[in-house]
Order: sequence, then structure tokens, then C-alpha cells
Amino acid sequence: MHTRLCLYLVIGFWLISSVIMAAICYFLTKVEFCGPVRINHFHCDFNTLILFACSDIAPLMFLTLVVSTILCATPFVGVVVSYTFIIMAILKIKSTKGRKKAFSTCSSHLVVSAIYFAIIFTLYVVPRSNNYFQVYKSMSFFYLYVIPLITPIIYTLRNQDFQKALQTTMSEMKQYVINVHF
Repeated sequence: MHTRLCLYLVIGFWLISSVIMAAICYFLTKVEFCGPVRINHFHCDFNTLILFACSDIAPLMFLTLVVSTILCATPFVGVVVSYTFIIMAILKIKSTKGRKKAFSTCSSHLVVSAIYFAIIFTLYVVPRSNNYFQVYKSMSFFYLYVIPLITPIIYTLRNQDFQKALQTTMSEMKQYVINVHF
């Protein structure tokens, strides 16, 4: 990908996201809320706030559903299309070892992406159930905090130098524990 195309994509997505979020925030300011409420959550998000609305939120919820579907589907389709091309390129590799290494490298990204998209889709697109707030709270914690923490670990574990350093550290710790306790 050329630098200019990458820059246009980043600027385009930032602008589109900013306009969409400004529209949702504008409509959210028109919603009436029922008295003072303490939000039992990690962060103040649209889905958390809307639970305490007293006025009619149907138009806002419809807008949010449409926007969420588009914002979830667009990057998902981009990832699927990209990986289709990547898999087609990998299948053209003649050596089995090369194909295995390429698939191994791509698999960690696909796992993290699949988890992320599944959670986002579940939180923002799937209709709400009776225990929605508890599910939302735990899933939002996972996608806001756990995935960003495990992503570098997953990619780091793929690095050969890191694996060797980890093995060395683990064997040194094992020797230390044996020497101290025995």
C-alpha cells in the first residue's frame, strides 16, 4: 500500500467517524434522562447512558443500529477481502514450509480480529436481552482492556528471539527455585 493511500484512508475514517459520533452526540443531548443516576460501569458509553433514558429513544436507537452495522461491517469486509488476497498469495507459495510459516503468521492476527469483531458486533448490533447490562459490562471490559493487552503478547510470542529469551528466563527461574528451596 502506498503511503498516500494509507494517509487518505486514515483521514477518511477519522473524518467519517467524527461526523457520525457528532451526530449521535447531538441526538443524545435531545434525550431526557430520569433523575440523577449512578452508572455502574468502567466507562461512560452510549449503550450505558441510553439505559437511563425517559424519553422516546426509538429514532436514536434506529440511527445507532444503522451506523453501528455500517461501522462494524466496513472494516470486517475489509479484513475478509484482504485475507482472501493474502490466502490466495500464500497458496501460490511452492514450499510447504513457507506456506505453513505464512499461515502461522496470519493466524494470530485472524484470531485477535475475530474475537474483536465478534464482541463489537454482539455489543452494538445484536438486539438486547434481559441480562444485557451485565453481558455488556464484561464484554466491553474484554474488548477495551484485555484485547489491547494480549495483542502485543500474541505477536511477541511469534518472534523467535523472544521465544529463546523466554526459554532462557524460564530455565533460569527454574534453577533459582531449585537452588533456593532445595
